[in-house]
Amino acid sequence: VGARCTAWIEGDDLHVRYDCDEPAIDRVAQKMRRHDDPDLWTDNSVDLYFCPNGDRSTAYHVIANSLGVLYDSRMVFFGDSTLRGGFTSDLAWGDGQVTARVEKGKDRWSVEIAVPGPAVGGFVREMPMFFGRTRVVDGPEGMGIYGWGPAEVRSFLDTSNYGTVVLE
Repeated sequence: VGARCTAWIEGDDLHVRYDCDEPAIDRVAQKMRRHDDPDLWTDNSVDLYFCPNGDRSTAYHVIANSLGVLYDSRMVFFGDSTLRGGFTSDLAWGDGQVTARVEKGKDRWSVEIAVPGPAVGGFVREMPMFFGRTRVVDGPEGMGIYGWGPAEVRSFLDTSNYGTVVLE
């Protein structure tokens, strides 16, 4: 199945729209969970990672499932690598500020995530970003995890694997 992402700045805010093909829309696994549920990624969902100031030592992570439930956090990495040095995660970041709007069709679903610029101190024009999708379907299809970035990505948390998006 395919997915397409579009990212743009509108006013001060970052918008990212995911358009996800889904031929088994009636069998997607989704739950109405609480905000910032750490298991949200196990639902039919999308992931957005971004470093708004261009410095890969701070990243923001947003997950939205196909019901519009959100997980949002700010991660600050320390040490010589985002994977070896560790990080702290602030789950209070984004609460009530980041939004997700979901639309569903007969063989697709989409979500538009909006992140207010003031919540992250604004955005650089060339921003490190990573886009992911977790497709979870009841039946033989099971779970598939997809991402935009280098083929050898071992962790979505490794900011060195984020691509650079030029926002105009």
